[in-house]
Amino acid sequence: MDYLFGCAADDGAKLVERMESMEAATRTLGYGPAVKFSGKGVAFAVAASRGRPAPEHRLAKVGNWVVAFSGFLYNERELAARLHLEVGADDAAIVAHGLAERGPEFARDMNGDWTCVVFNKADGSLHLLRDQTGSSSLLYRHNEGSLTFGTTVHAFVATDRLSVSGQFLIASQYPRGMPYDLTVYAGVKMLRAAHRLDWSGAGLSLHHYWQPAIAAIRYDRLEDYDAHFCELYAKVVEDRVRRVSGGVGLTLSGGFDSGSVGVWAGDAMARHHPGEALQTYSYVPYDVEPGSVLDERPAINAALAACGKARGTIIDGHEISLVQSIRAMYERQIEPHYAAISQLYLYRATAAAQADGVSLLLTGQMGNATVSRAVAIELALEGRGQPRPSSWSEWRQRSLHGIAVSFLPKRVRAALYRRRLPRPRFEPSLMLHPDFQGSTERLMHWTGTDMAGLEQHFKQHGSDSNARMHLGNGRLMRFWAGMSASCEMYTSDPTIDPRLVEFCLNIPLEVFGVNPNADRQLIRRAMAHRMPREVLERKRVNQGSDISRRIQREADELAAMVAELAADPLVREWWDMDRVAAVLRGNINDKQGAALQIAQSRALVALRAAYWMHRVGSVA
Repeated sequence: MDYLFGCAADDGAKLVERMESMEAATRTLGYGPAVKFSGKGVAFAVAASRGRPAPEHRLAKVGNWVVAFSGFLYNERELAARLHLEVGADDAAIVAHGLAERGPEFARDMNGDWTCVVFNKADGSLHLLRDQTGSSSLLYRHNEGSLTFGTTVHAFVATDRLSVSGQFLIASQYPRGMPYDLTVYAGVKMLRAAHRLDWSGAGLSLHHYWQPAIAAIRYDRLEDYDAHFCELYAKVVEDRVRRVSGGVGLTLSGGFDSGSVGVWAGDAMARHHPGEALQTYSYVPYDVEPGSVLDERPAINAALAACGKARGTIIDGHEISLVQSIRAMYERQIEPHYAAISQLYLYRATAAAQADGVSLLLTGQMGNATVSRAVAIELALEGRGQPRPSSWSEWRQRSLHGIAVSFLPKRVRAALYRRRLPRPRFEPSLMLHPDFQGSTERLMHWTGTDMAGLEQHFKQHGSDSNARMHLGNGRLMRFWAGMSASCEMYTSDPTIDPRLVEFCLNIPLEVFGVNPNADRQLIRRAMAHRMPREVLERKRVNQGSDISRRIQREADELAAMVAELAADPLVREWWDMDRVAAVLRGNINDKQGAALQIAQSRALVALRAAYWMHRVGSVA
């Protein structure tokens, strides 16, 4: 994956120094040569992934506009025709011509997985942009008259002495309440999806340039919804496959989310990469008895067979160590993630795909959210208000077995109540929220009077009390984007393509089948002619038990890491490591089962965050 980085500064000497530091970091990381641009108070570059020549096609100049581009446009043919450009025009050139014609508002038409830096020579303004659904990664830091930015955090490690964000550490215990722009490093922010950050002499300003269109879609027959859904789904997968050269991979589980991506990817491979096989990567849980309800292998094999010409790789749970993965994630600078099993599996799958020379890794991680409107609603409201439960008592009542475990010591909890530390969005005493491992919640109330159109839409076309959503989506996409940048390949989730998101948002609720007993009926109906029954009807059960069994098997290794971290005074100041150790030993008031699984997963989140603090050595 190309590495985009740069800096803007009032001080010319500081600008040169920062760019030299970042360029040195790219060489240390193994990136290839870079194509560069420098203007008044601004410099940026795009470095090629290892073994590739300088990406000249990633930099374009049209009139006063200079564009550095990383990623892919998926509607590049349509945009090129609209701008009267030749077929096959580079993405950066398309963007530069579009900006010259329409200005920064052109971004709303750029469908794809991309990151873009734009400089206007006429007024000296700099613009950072990120794609509509947040599939890419673009971070920035503003301090002392300068702006540093890059597609990975290495840009900031190279130029500044960083501290871990205390706010991030606290918010990491609230997986559904993590602010979108917060990162593990203090002062380093993630540019929000569908946003543009402007830098000029007047300072910084953030603009929300796109949100899903609200326009009711109504057909006379149910099968017409299914046909249109399949047409869109196949198109968005094909767009990704046709844009890359080299291998195409897929993280494949035994469910129909990733399985349905595999079906369309197999079709696209046959058309655009004939003779090549789709490479899939599947995770087999720890010590699962063949034939048990937790054994996904039969469903994985059935899904693999539906992918056409494909070669499957099984990632055996025995090959993965929790402690080793925690250390490796830090070395790759991939921030701690709230879901223990996702971090383990996605890290191993991405590393395996990188070793196989995969250029594009597809996933269906967000599929369960898209088809129940989670991503669509979240994107429509993102940046326009803060999520909150209808009542705090509702959260307490829904808390599984009444468990409310805090891995923050009393001093930190007390400071939260006194508001001396940044207060998370949810009640500080409730460190564990129910159903955080992928299940969905009732649609929450959102603030913001400017969303009257969306509220009216739901009043007219369906009861929002039955719509369900998963608030962890933004965090998962950020983790996936960071994984992509660290492993030098493009990763993409077709299930959150804006075209599919808008369709899923605007059809009637009853078409989805959002009843908990008949969830996601749209995709089940639409894919019935292509997916095996054992995949379409499979339900995920008790995934947390895999983590609990792993914790038991790796108890000594985990205990050694806890002891190592507990010896650090800084870690002890922020984390209750005795509580972490007790939960990992399974001794939480002698309660077992689902409650223990939730508590142990939260303990692993605390352990990962504590390890970052220990390695960095300072907290802001």
